[in-house]
Amino acid sequence: MALFSGGGGGGGGGNNPGPVDVDAWANPSLPRLAQVAVSAPQRVRRYFEEKPSRKLVWTGIALFFGFYGAGACTLAFGALAINDNVAGVVLVLFHELVSRAWWSRPKKDRGLGLRFAQAFKCGMVLALIADSFKLGS
Repeated sequence: MALFSGGGGGGGGGNNPGPVDVDAWANPSLPRLAQVAVSAPQRVRRYFEEKPSRKLVWTGIALFFGFYGAGACTLAFGALAINDNVAGVVLVLFHELVSRAWWSRPKKDRGLGLRFAQAFKCGMVLALIADSFKLGS
């Protein structure tokens, strides 16, 4: 797999390090799985730096997952009428924590994880609004 290869690939010259050149690969004392885990944040950062449009695509995916997750939550808890209050508290707590983290940081300090959590939260709110319109009609 090219993503996990440490070198040699990529065609062209002999000095080409391949698609991934991560410092963790140079440490042979770590097991292979640990090398992959240690290098994951750097590989994710490079993945999004290569094409900035990927941030927009993954933000949209997070938005749709939030919409789906909230719809599934309201369907499951609403149909059974068990622990509705607990589900509401969990959703509101998640909403408030993400909002606080989002608005308390300057724009340049908001990372990818927070950006995706904010998109998930917006999708969740959209699903709850759509569900309330369904219940109102």
